[in-house]
Amino acid sequence: MQCSGIVPTLYLVLKSDLRTISELNDIFKYAEDTTLLVPEHTDVDLNSEFNHIKQWAATNGLIINSYKTKEVVFRQPRVSCFHLPAAIDDIEQIDCCKLLGVMFQNNCKMDSHVQYILSQCAQRIYLLK
Repeated sequence: MQCSGIVPTLYLVLKSDLRTISELNDIFKYAEDTTLLVPEHTDVDLNSEFNHIKQWAATNGLIINSYKTKEVVFRQPRVSCFHLPAAIDDIEQIDCCKLLGVMFQNNCKMDSHVQYILSQCAQRIYLLK
């Protein structure tokens, strides 16, 4: 889908009507990536929102790549009791993900992002030598 310069523009126009079911949930669209945020306390759960997106994709002749689709459950650091919700069918739950160059961890810490940036700096300094 990234081979043509016009394809991302067409996709932006196509997904302009993609919305969440609930106003409490958010959807962020950047190029051909879509991110769905569903808070703990909402009137429409994650499964319903995800099924809505899959239905929208099917209606528009698109396929959601389940291998690239990931789920992160954010939690407060140092929570004594935490209940991890069940994963959506065929979607992997991960602890850390990269979104627009920023590493997000499920415990809201930044050590993975700092490690990633330090690694990038070390690689570039090595190239400059």
